[in-house]
Amino acid sequence: MLTFTFDTNCIVDVDLGREAAPAILELVSAFREGRCDVAFVAVSASEKQEGDYYLPTFDIFSTRLNELGLGDVSSILGMSYNDMSYIGHAIIVDENMLSRERQFHEALFPNTDFKASEYVARMRPTSDEQEMKYKKRWRNAWCDRQMIWAHEYHGRDVFVTSDKNFRRKLAGKDGFAHLKICTPFEAVAMW
Repeated sequence: MLTFTFDTNCIVDVDLGREAAPAILELVSAFREGRCDVAFVAVSASEKQEGDYYLPTFDIFSTRLNELGLGDVSSILGMSYNDMSYIGHAIIVDENMLSRERQFHEALFPNTDFKASEYVARMRPTSDEQEMKYKKRWRNAWCDRQMIWAHEYHGRDVFVTSDKNFRRKLAGKDGFAHLKICTPFEAVAMW
């Protein structure tokens, strides 16, 4: 049975009724029929929300999934990071895991420092507002690297995303050639 990992864009696609929403919902239907396994990455709850804020609890994220009719879709865990992941919805990691996360980061975001503090310092913000902008930009990169790291760590088959950066920077590249990265449309066509 194929296992599919949805990135955050899949939730947004369903929420906003974007073009990819029917394909995502078709995969969810196949999951409910026992023909495949689908999962979100718990880190999706850490993404910036519409209206420029972050969720204070994971329960709010779960409620959102329920409201979208996706409450029965399981989630896989990313890494535990202070002030970004949620207690009980992230795993404590070792040096090997952190090393692999860094490899993903360097491939996906070669112009962004691995640590937020280093990135913000290098960008030299001249105001609190500008500093916040850089922190949000870094956090978005962190969420993306966590998505693909969790997908690989949990041994899943297909990473489903509409974000072209994943395929452009990882597909077929040394150290990442084993990853199958598809759009929602390509994932549905695998039947």
